[in-house]
Amino acid sequence: MKKYFSWIPSFASWINAVFLFFLLRVFVFFIEIIEPWFKSILFNSPELSIFIICLFCWSPLFFIAFSHHLIHVGITKAFPKIQASELDKVQGWFPGIISWWEGLYGWLVIICSFLIVGTVISLYLLYFEPIYKWQNINYPSDWLINFIGLLVFIGSAYLYHFENLVKKRLLVIEKSRNNL
Repeated sequence: MKKYFSWIPSFASWINAVFLFFLLRVFVFFIEIIEPWFKSILFNSPELSIFIICLFCWSPLFFIAFSHHLIHVGITKAFPKIQASELDKVQGWFPGIISWWEGLYGWLVIICSFLIVGTVISLYLLYFEPIYKWQNINYPSDWLINFIGLLVFIGSAYLYHFENLVKKRLLVIEKSRNNL
């Protein structure tokens, strides 16, 4: 293990961020499909709307966990020799503990990335661009949406990099304990 802190995310962190964004885009596609149905429920039943909003907030966790599990079921069937050692004998339709961890951490990465970018943009607007200049804008421009997406993507890669650094550190600690 390197003795210094690496400030640039590893290749695996960037790949995790790409897969997370792909899954997020698929998730948004499904949300766009059910949006008209949700709007009709919103006005007819506020209690059911609150339940659906809570379910919506938790649903990326389940979506990522099941996607992770199904991807590894496919890898196990097609290429059994390259399967990760912690995912031995991935089978069935229900995710295991590692898939649930990936779902939970992916959900956390999404939330933290958006919170970090939202904080940075709000600080920028607070100090450099008064908010009253933005009041006449109905929809943000494409470059702004793409820029925010790029910042969220970079933040996601760094959060996955942080997870990799923590895992490596825990492995070093465990290895040093076993050598004693």
